[in-house]
Amino acid sequence: MGFFDIFSKKESQGKATSLDEGLLGLQKGGYVSFDLETYRVEKRSCYEEDGERALEWHLVGESNQKHMYLGYEKDDGKVYWFLTEKVKASKIAESDWDRFTQDDAPPKITIDDQVFLADASGAAYFYADDRDVDREELIYWNYEDRDGELILTIEQWGETAFEVYQGKYVTETDFYNIIQGDPS
Repeated sequence: MGFFDIFSKKESQGKATSLDEGLLGLQKGGYVSFDLETYRVEKRSCYEEDGERALEWHLVGESNQKHMYLGYEKDDGKVYWFLTEKVKASKIAESDWDRFTQDDAPPKITIDDQVFLADASGAAYFYADDRDVDREELIYWNYEDRDGELILTIEQWGETAFEVYQGKYVTETDFYNIIQGDPS
């Protein structure tokens, strides 16, 4: 057996696979850093609409205890990453809320002098654990700013429960020090 035969033998035994799956591999108990803060993964959830799945990680800052939500979705082959945080529903004008309750979402919403334009809406299922079979139904409305960088999402759970999330689009490279966590 020659020196180069070592390499051909290893190759024939199968290719090595990396355990690093990037952000998509994050699980409960994992850690990730963003903007000089380390976040612990509290849970990994899933949204499903028309057979397509989007993932969401609930992150809690280690030093600031800030709750953030990292989202991933693939739409028409394009990948989107976004980071949001829950905001008070009272930030939205009462006249806009009246339209939501009448199934007539406003075409634009202003929060803190930032204008958001309607982008998408629909109904989806939410799985609190992405491996779970139990699900809840919700209605959502997505808004973007004029530059397409900032986002606002409104979710309706049941007849009268609403949640509001505000954030921005991010890229996978904005995150570092990824420790996957344990999927069990």
